[in-house]
Amino acid sequence: MKIAIFGDSITNGFGMDEGGSSNILARLIEKKEPDVKVLLHGINGDDTYGGLLRLKYVVEEKADLNFIFFGANDASPYHLIRPKEFQDNLEQMIAQLDAKRTVLITPPFYNDDEPTHYSRLSEV
Repeated sequence: MKIAIFGDSITNGFGMDEGGSSNILARLIEKKEPDVKVLLHGINGDDTYGGLLRLKYVVEEKADLNFIFFGANDASPYHLIRPKEFQDNLEQMIAQLDAKRTVLITPPFYNDDEPTHYSRLSEV
């Protein structure tokens, strides 16, 4: 069985010893279940547009189960991605990876600087 984990620096383990939680989890799974191979496809600073550009490599893995984790960079004021674009990009990823074999573990898109977002903190 192959499992692919696809996403940004949270997936890649940026700034963490041993490659981060994804790498630690992958090695633990492989140790406990030798027939399972965990493939990590995380890139620091990546957003869903960058993910779409490299999605073909994840598709080529033909994993039995895919996990997608993007969002922190998409919602950043340094990226020019709107909530609808974020949604559309994720939907394209899910469709290409096969919805029946894909789990979305992405956080909701939220950016305090995005004018279409409502912040409750402004009421406090």
